Amino acid sequence: MLIYYLKLVRPKHWLKNGFVLLAIVFAGKLLDVSSLVNTGLALVSYCLLASGIYVVNDMLDANSDKKHPVKKYRPIASGKISKKNAVVLAILLLLGGFGLSYFINFNFFMLAVLYVSMMILYSLGLKGVVGLDLLIVSVGFVIRAAAGALAINVSFSPWLFVSALFLALFLIIGKRRNELGVLKETAKSHRKSLNSYSVDMLNQLLSVSASASLLSYTLYTLNPSTIERFGTESLYLTLPIVVYGFFRYFYLVFKKDLGGDPANTLLSDKPLILTIVLWALSVIGIIYGT
Repeated sequence: MLIYYLKLVRPKHWLKNGFVLLAIVFAGKLLDVSSLVNTGLALVSYCLLASGIYVVNDMLDANSDKKHPVKKYRPIASGKISKKNAVVLAILLLLGGFGLSYFINFNFFMLAVLYVSMMILYSLGLKGVVGLDLLIVSVGFVIRAAAGALAINVSFSPWLFVSALFLALFLIIGKRRNELGVLKETAKSHRKSLNSYSVDMLNQLLSVSASASLLSYTLYTLNPSTIERFGTESLYLTLPIVVYGFFRYFYLVFKKDLGGDPANTLLSDKPLILTIVLWALSVIGIIYGT
């Protein structure tokens, strides 16, 4: 039975909360013990909150998930976990996440409330609104990045926020494209907004979001304030790694028909994993080695 509860809280999707770590790295506080502790607590808080939201979402989507070739095996949709037990689990997870966020600081707590409220409204019906379904999920990633900054009381470059927003859009659009291709004529019954999208439209949105994310990250690395803060202009040297990361993901989406589960794609593709690790090590080396 424990395995079904683990599947329900989706621990592999905690990878998405890695956006919380951006602030401490780019604020130059990775070696500060107090900041490390607060960032760690912030990460745990958002893992609890995200899992609570996943449980709520699965309860609300149980009927439509039964019609999905993969999601029909989710614990609630398959009947392995009752909705009553799921409600109890969701409450415990959300209370734990809110309690920890309040312990960090009040501003962090208020942002957590905003995040959960937005995602629950999404689950209740906003995910059926064309365009808004993509934007809300993407803003959720940006909120994670902002939460990381609030946890350690630092400012965060607007360019990084913009880059994170478009990166999140890129990932969620890739997911929608995969859903549309897999579900075909049953797409509408699974997700209402899919009826208003087409593969060609999503292909164009993928290109736009990838270009915007790459451009904003490029502008961040070349921004005079960034160069002044870190005392080096070498951050632009990470750009080839980022470009390859986007190219690799495009390959996985278009040639391998992946992207339906971004977290699983990021965790299972070795070249992509190596790219992310290399980028992270390069950024840390440049920022902290000068």
